[in-house]
Amino acid sequence: MHQLTSKFKIYLYLFFLIYLSSIINFQLLEIYKDKFKLKKININGLTYEEKKIVENELNSLLNINIFKLNKNNILYKLNEINFLENINVKKIIPSTLKINLSKTFIVGKTIKNGEKFYIGNNGKLINSNQLIETNYIPSVFGNFKV
Repeated sequence: MHQLTSKFKIYLYLFFLIYLSSIINFQLLEIYKDKFKLKKININGLTYEEKKIVENELNSLLNINIFKLNKNNILYKLNEINFLENINVKKIIPSTLKINLSKTFIVGKTIKNGEKFYIGNNGKLINSNQLIETNYIPSVFGNFKV
């Protein structure tokens, strides 16, 4: 005949299981806490100077949990940089962000309020200190919509 196990033993084993697993879970939480923080941002498709401008804009995202990062927030920050046209953002787990960018084609140049601006194919005015001067660009004068 089958032996009966006391309910006390079952409760005791269940208590030890829950107690020991919770202690281990807290230790695992501490180990993996820093593992998923954003440590590196890879930027492809731009020159060195342009990469530095983009990196300065995205430095505030470093050391944030990669699961808490929202692609829309990243795209919003990158859309503030006027010389970018195509933006592709990928999260590479555990701690890398890969961003593929392409620079817009310069259509013309103009002067507004004493400052020199380039006109991009994306419909934005680009400040002249963000880009290196490109030759053979037509100049546009007057008041116009970009």
